[in-house]
Amino acid sequence: MTPFPIFGTPFLVWSAILKKMNFKEIVTLAECSRRTYKMVKAAYRKRNIIDILSGWPIKRTPLNILQYLRFLSPLVEPVTLTILITDPVEFTISIRHSSKIYDFKVIFTTPIPRTCRVISCGQWKMLGRLSDDDMTVTTYWNNRRYGIIQFLDYLEASREDLNLKIENLELNGDVLFEDFPEIMKLTTNWIHSKKVEVQNLRLLEKLNQKDFEHLFYRIQPTVSLTSNAKTIPVFRVDQISEQHQFKMRRLALCPGNWFTFENLMNCDCVTIDISSCQFDERNILEFLKHWREGKRWEKLKKLALVLSHGVIVEKILKVLQKDRSPLRIHIDDMFSYIEHKDGAVARITSRDGNLQLTHLLTIDVLPQSSHQW
Repeated sequence: MTPFPIFGTPFLVWSAILKKMNFKEIVTLAECSRRTYKMVKAAYRKRNIIDILSGWPIKRTPLNILQYLRFLSPLVEPVTLTILITDPVEFTISIRHSSKIYDFKVIFTTPIPRTCRVISCGQWKMLGRLSDDDMTVTTYWNNRRYGIIQFLDYLEASREDLNLKIENLELNGDVLFEDFPEIMKLTTNWIHSKKVEVQNLRLLEKLNQKDFEHLFYRIQPTVSLTSNAKTIPVFRVDQISEQHQFKMRRLALCPGNWFTFENLMNCDCVTIDISSCQFDERNILEFLKHWREGKRWEKLKKLALVLSHGVIVEKILKVLQKDRSPLRIHIDDMFSYIEHKDGAVARITSRDGNLQLTHLLTIDVLPQSSHQW
């Protein structure tokens, strides 16, 4: 006799049995084996998790949510993660679905607190405790690396079912964060090897150059790259392939001393914000010529550059004005305007509020009707 005599049960009978079970029992049965998982999925096709959670007395804990989401896949709404590797003590992953956020924390500590209890999700078990509102689960490990591996393994098992995307990935090194390089590489290598989409990548100021390079060449965010990481003056990012070009919607670098004009030429962003960049007047002039002739930056809507103090934007515009081009240019103290070949207009200013800063360049791309020549 097999351990599961229901395997020989006709499908209609099997479905009737499931209707007598509550949802938690159904999910538990599905986790028993791959075969029971497929059978339960075939017979139980409810996909709206809001209906499920409101209809059954289920605790909305992070681990339960992962388990139920995996069972209810494919989902209409996306499941996104926020991963924070910024604290020497905590490694945090937040799971967002249907406007709810559930936090999962991995904490390294010795000894493990006695108040912990065994928390399970399917066949996955660890020591931890839930917050009072059941929205956060904190797990404790003698080896934090092992705890992170355990959670990444569970995410990988659920990834195809859930169509997981990483909404935010935030990293910051620290002298107190001794195992940061190991934890960072462990996480980013998993993201890179599994080709998990990262929407927003934020690199904070304490990230060193070696870690920055490791991240840049492995993770290309689709929405935004924000970096406050400091690098040595001679550091440069080479455009080694099309995969490593700047194709996110928003690029913000402060400082951006490593960002070269060649990097700018390979940008395909909607918004570009670079401070402390090393562009000279020749670079800015070439940028404006390429833009107005429609050769590059078709998506660009806003550009903000803080240039070196030797660069004077008004001087560059006057040189451009002398160029024999049918495209119009208008120079004024407050705002100057350059016409694009398709009729759009670049509004240019060097003002920051009431201050006139000669080395500040801000460009807003406006519709054709926004300026009267």
